[in-house]
Amino acid sequence: PQHSTPRFSSLALLSEGSSGSHQRNHAAFWGVCFGGAAGVILLGQHTLQNQAHALSLQKRPETSAILVPPPLEFRHPFSDVPLLSRLLFTIKRACFLLSVFLPFAAASALLPLVGDDPEWRRWYLKLLVSTFERAGCSFQKIGQWFSMRPDLLPPDVIQALSSLRDDGPVHSFADTRKTVEQAFGRPLEEVFAEFEEKPVASGSVAQVHRARLRREAVAEGGLVMPGTDFTDVAVKVLHPNVMAETAVDMDFIFALINNAGSVLMGKSFVLPFDKQSMYRAMTRQLDLSWEAYNLQQFRENF
Repeated sequence: PQHSTPRFSSLALLSEGSSGSHQRNHAAFWGVCFGGAAGVILLGQHTLQNQAHALSLQKRPETSAILVPPPLEFRHPFSDVPLLSRLLFTIKRACFLLSVFLPFAAASALLPLVGDDPEWRRWYLKLLVSTFERAGCSFQKIGQWFSMRPDLLPPDVIQALSSLRDDGPVHSFADTRKTVEQAFGRPLEEVFAEFEEKPVASGSVAQVHRARLRREAVAEGGLVMPGTDFTDVAVKVLHPNVMAETAVDMDFIFALINNAGSVLMGKSFVLPFDKQSMYRAMTRQLDLSWEAYNLQQFRENF
């Protein structure tokens, strides 16, 4: 009672002395309230949009390409080849690789004799790249990996091997036609209205051609659902003999790596992966159904 008067009077005096500050605080309070309310509304709207987008993705297969099922575990076709045929192919492959790497091995043996001759060094690096290209898919992949390891190889070797990450060797259109017709079981012209003979790109495993499907072939094959326009396509074709070569190359590659280190650097290479890991990574790239499945998933999600 006696304390209430000064307590309330001092409060009143404080309010009178800070009325401008009180008004500013009052406005800030309502600003925060309105801003928070607006944020809640926008968040709710964004959530509804995401839910609508998710529903549209679930309904999209009704009007888009038929879904490619997840690929089964890859079984290398070479494992089904009779043992005698596999043995003969392995011997033939070993003789071919020997003929490919023999010139490079001879040139490497001359390294201590020629010294630092820049012209000879350029020729030697060019020979290195062409050797990996001629050796085939598996060796090109190893060359690409080495081109990203400056801790293992000299800078000029890294620069030379980096060209293996660009367009790879191109196989003939006759080989492309043969592969496509085997896949579809009919002449190429019955499936495609247009098919560019020159590939738009080529890598170590396959090359890509632009093409246009025949509408009747699309409808017959059930490639797309009615009402869609899905005729312009990219056709990815494996290089000839890639399947068989990758089945036997891993043993040759690891034997070569163990000996190449002492020639190029005077010490052995220590790889961060084993032969089986490398083999699994290689065969995963050969199974193009995985690429089709991943592209489909990307299309559906984005």
